[in-house]
Amino acid sequence: MARLICAGHASCDLPFTPVDRDVFDKDTHFVKDAKVLTGGDALNSSVSLARMGMGEDIRFVSVVGDDVFGKITTDYLLAHGIATDYIRVDPAAHSLVTVVLIDSFNERHFVCYGDAARKLTTKDVLSNIGEDTKYLHIGSFMSLDMLEGDNHRDMFRFAREKGIHTSFDVNFDNEGKWIKKVEKGLPYTDLMFASYDEAVALSGLRDPEEMGAFFQSKGVGSFVLKLGSKGCYATDFKTKYFIPTYTDMPVVDTTGAGDAFVAGYLYGLMNGFSMEACCILGNVQGTLAVGELGSHSGTGDMQAVRNFIKKHGALTENGAKLLANL
Repeated sequence: MARLICAGHASCDLPFTPVDRDVFDKDTHFVKDAKVLTGGDALNSSVSLARMGMGEDIRFVSVVGDDVFGKITTDYLLAHGIATDYIRVDPAAHSLVTVVLIDSFNERHFVCYGDAARKLTTKDVLSNIGEDTKYLHIGSFMSLDMLEGDNHRDMFRFAREKGIHTSFDVNFDNEGKWIKKVEKGLPYTDLMFASYDEAVALSGLRDPEEMGAFFQSKGVGSFVLKLGSKGCYATDFKTKYFIPTYTDMPVVDTTGAGDAFVAGYLYGLMNGFSMEACCILGNVQGTLAVGELGSHSGTGDMQAVRNFIKKHGALTENGAKLLANL
């Protein structure tokens, strides 16, 4: 059985770059690069973790439709070492497909279609928990209708009763409900990830430490704030870290950078590393991710991670210790 259940969106991604902002004023617009890939927060993190050698420790749980985009997604996962046995095929659902338009400033704009992952249920998730499960991570809260609210609370409470470490990441809430979608589950959440803009929308605050205090008051055990080019802020409410990231690296596509960060962090967590070391691993994978087109194409295996830290450092005093433990 897998140690980590990772559940959330599975998407067929079609990135195009560079796309001019006046694209709708033109009849035809050619770009320099395009690919057929996969995406979705939990899927991206799962693929990155598999690259880091954790493939046998992961059980990726999702829903796809019985259509071409679902088949592209599952075929891609199989080719990258992710078992698809735990992805439910719903003939009444439409697989998620995402057209990613990347402009000349490397900003991404998503055009999405499909409702499959919104049909992901707590039964889908909890039925895959086994005796060896130690971690449960949900990606893409705010767009997983049947896992939020009371279901979030019940699912994470069940996991906690089983001694399973719970975590989740969020994305943008198009409905504008934000904290209402996750508040009931926060007392049973061991670790919460959010980007800065998402945390602002959830908490109404702008200072990272005040955000952390807000989520602590809601019952969260640890809080990790992704700050993009500024690195990250992490706290278990006993110790806090502001960890810088690598700013002089090539940026091709920022899609999935946060998911790569989560993968690096979860790798450290599952291997007993400190919170600071988890953040460093997250920053490395996030930096590698933005160097190639696609949401996880650039993420590296552990040798690539070691080589990166050897070449560029860990940007903290404990970097050498981390490298010795990798």
